[in-house]
Order: sequence, then structure tokens, then C-alpha cells
Amino acid sequence: MRLGGIYEADYPLQLVRTKLVLGENETNMTAIAAVFIPEGFVIGADGLRQTTNRSVVTDKAQKVFGFHDEKTTLAYAWCGQILFWNEDDRAQIFFDFGAVTKSALTLASLTSRDLNGFAENLRATFLTLLLQSNETYPGWISSANPGSMARMLVAGYLNREPFLLEVRVKQVNSLPLVSINRLVLSNDLKAFSGHPSVTPDERLKRIPENVEDASNLVREYIQRCVDSPECKDIGGKTHVALVSPDSFDWIDAPEISN
Repeated sequence: MRLGGIYEADYPLQLVRTKLVLGENETNMTAIAAVFIPEGFVIGADGLRQTTNRSVVTDKAQKVFGFHDEKTTLAYAWCGQILFWNEDDRAQIFFDFGAVTKSALTLASLTSRDLNGFAENLRATFLTLLLQSNETYPGWISSANPGSMARMLVAGYLNREPFLLEVRVKQVNSLPLVSINRLVLSNDLKAFSGHPSVTPDERLKRIPENVEDASNLVREYIQRCVDSPECKDIGGKTHVALVSPDSFDWIDAPEISN
């Protein structure tokens, strides 16, 4: 079995203010960053999407998405290999993280009374979907690279309580492992994914004064990744959104919406 897919990076989220991005040396990357301010979460990403062989799919991809129901308002963005297909028959999709996320979020929100329950139900839903897919297409998970497969940043509100979560999916001993970490909220820039050549300075470590300033901070981080001579895999149209307790609103909408 030969796997193909769309790939968008994997770097651990740093919670220390003086560090932005440190992590594994991946070939293909995406830039995702978020800031928590009194008005809500400002979250943005670049628009370049590539296949595992570095062919450009589009430079106008939407990587930040919104979700809203009676209890929950949030934004989410994936990085890593998010779409797995059969390289010998690309019409055969083994798993598409993007396609199942809203259903997983809906189920987790409906069946949860608090944030701990939401996180656990979301984790269990993704694990169940992965195991079912592996039964339908036996062995595709064991063919994936060991270790990190994909990660998702989730920023928003459950019953108006703010939260920031990291969903991480790994292949361990040929089986999927899904974990969810609740991340510390603070009003400095969180670079969820990007390029390690972008080092922090006073401009990137500043505390934003308002939504516009937070949006500029997110864009500046992403643009620095784009401009880095060491990185050729981040680029395209940057898009930025604001998540408040009641709504998901575009500050700078993507050119192509999914």
C-alpha cells in the first residue's frame, strides 16, 4: 500500500512567551497563530496547501474554520497530514480530517456538559472514526509515518468559558493514538505551527491593544514565516478570524471558502 495525501506541517505549540516555534524538522509546513484578548480569540493561517510530494494544490486554501451551536463557538485549524489517499488510486480516500471535523465537534458539543467532557468526547470520536476507517481500508494507518500524523488547534468558548485545545493524532505501533491537551490562556502570541527560523523579538512578544492590533500581530508572524529564506513551504493568502463567545467573524476572509 502506498499512501499519498495533503500535508500541512507539525510543530509543537509553545506556551512560553519567550519562545514561538521549536520542534521537529518537517519538510512541508503551514503557519497557524492565535492571540487571546478580551474581545475573543484572533486566529489566522497562511493559504498554501501542498501534497506530500510538494506539489502545490492552491495558495488560497482555507485552513481556519468556524463552528457554532447553542453551547459552543470556536475556530479550528489543522496541520500535519490531513488527507490520506491511496497513491495507486487517488479516488480512494482513506481518511480526511477536515471532512469529519464538524461532525465530531457537533457530537462532542451535544454530549458534553463541561469542557473536560467536550475534550474527552472529541478525542473518543476521532479515535472511533480512525479505527472504523482502518477496518474499511485495512492497514492504511500502519502505512503512515510513525509518530505525529496531524494536529488541530481549537480556540473558542463552551458555555461562554474560553478554552484553547491541541488535538494530536499519532501512529503508534501501527495504531492511531489521539490525545487532547488543554493549553494555558494568555494574551501573547501563540504560534501553533510555523517555521523555527522565525525567532521572537519585542514586536512579536508585544501584548496587543485591540482586535486590529492582534490581527496585525498574527499576520506579522505568518509573514515572517513566508519571508524566511529557509522556508519555501509557507505562503499564499493569509486569512484571520475573530471568535467571540457568540460568533465567528472574518477579519480577513479567505479567497476560497470550503
